[in-house]
Amino acid sequence: MKAVGQDSSRDRLLTAGKNLFAERGYDATTTAAIAKAAGTSHSQLVKHFKDKQGVMAALLERAWEQLNPAVQLAIDRINKPLDRLALALNMFLSTAEKDPALRAVLALDGGVLRKSNGKPFVSHGYQRFAAIIDGIVDDMVLLAQLRPELNPKAVRAAMCGCLEKFLKDELLRTSGEMATGYAEHDLQKIITRLLVGCLTETRAETKPPKEVAPTPEVLPPDDEVWIRQYVGLAEKVLNLPAGEA
Repeated sequence: MKAVGQDSSRDRLLTAGKNLFAERGYDATTTAAIAKAAGTSHSQLVKHFKDKQGVMAALLERAWEQLNPAVQLAIDRINKPLDRLALALNMFLSTAEKDPALRAVLALDGGVLRKSNGKPFVSHGYQRFAAIIDGIVDDMVLLAQLRPELNPKAVRAAMCGCLEKFLKDELLRTSGEMATGYAEHDLQKIITRLLVGCLTETRAETKPPKEVAPTPEVLPPDDEVWIRQYVGLAEKVLNLPAGEA
């Protein structure tokens, strides 16, 4: 185990990059500033990441590598697709709420950054999260729980769009460009109503998906505590009080 303060230069560069991207924004952050804040050389940054976009890509992958397995583990313990969808979305929101710097970095995923060919940069982690949501919505279709006139991919886009907008609004609020914001639980209520509106009439008349209590902090995926936290959360979801509909 590494002693305190003995993180690798790669880890220090990632931490410095996350903090600077959150504080200054992507465009205003230079590779030289990241290297200086990490207490290492610019050549180390080039060695590990090549350039600034490489630092951002690695940050995003690290974040998603922690969140996606946690979401998958939790929803695998739940039978009802609607409850799985509500839990997956709420776990994302709770994770972003706990770490403002990470939230600011995630807000840059999916269109803000550009590849060298001019196409939008979208991390593999985001694509895997979207695939998880797609799978849940497809299960709702198979069980005839989704309104037949709705395109499942459009439903997933609407749900993920709510999450992306929350990240961007929080970025504007914390930077002072937006006077007021809204809390995670405010968006959870909106998502709950959107989900109910997507259900077939028979399903919509039943109880709405339960609002999930705040999720525990995401820990490294090789930590047993991390596994116990999310398995326990998944087992408790169906026993929570019904959310506001």
